Amino acid sequence: MYVGLDLAPAELVLARRACPVHRFILGSAAALPLPTGSVGTVLSSAALQVLSPLDAVLAEVARVLAVGGTAVATMPDGGALTLGDRLRWGRLRLAVREPLRFPNDAVLRDPSDLLAGHGLALLDDTSRRFGLPLPDPAVAAGLIDSLYLPDGGQRDRDRAVAAASRWVGDSIGISVRRLVLRRVRLRE
Repeated sequence: MYVGLDLAPAELVLARRACPVHRFILGSAAALPLPTGSVGTVLSSAALQVLSPLDAVLAEVARVLAVGGTAVATMPDGGALTLGDRLRWGRLRLAVREPLRFPNDAVLRDPSDLLAGHGLALLDDTSRRFGLPLPDPAVAAGLIDSLYLPDGGQRDRDRAVAAASRWVGDSIGISVRRLVLRRVRLRE
């Protein structure tokens, strides 16, 4: 059985419409409404970098995972970008006038100790580059709208969309980091 979780009711409506055979619940990753040790796999897509408090979220992941269970988390990073990609992302950073980073970047740079403290062993930590085609201005605008820009205003967004729209007909690299974790027993 698959159980999806989100804090946003509107996202749950979309998920239920797209996948009516699965269960979707409203809740917080820092207080998962699931029994201890009841889950074999936890998937987190583009969330760990912004979830807060991260320590509580990881404690909950470890709590609901059965010993031997696996957690897989993906998140954006810059690890697999080409020089051309980095220049384009730098241009977008200048357009929005703020760094393109996330609240948990520092702790996720090397999460081994934090994970181990919750009985989670890091099995794999890899980054891979994906090329996002920009066939038209709408896709370029969608890229900008998908960024985490808590302090950005409409003018900053419009400047970034204008910058990204210059690359229509080309692509921009997106680097995705994948963490694979295993739930191990904590020493008493």
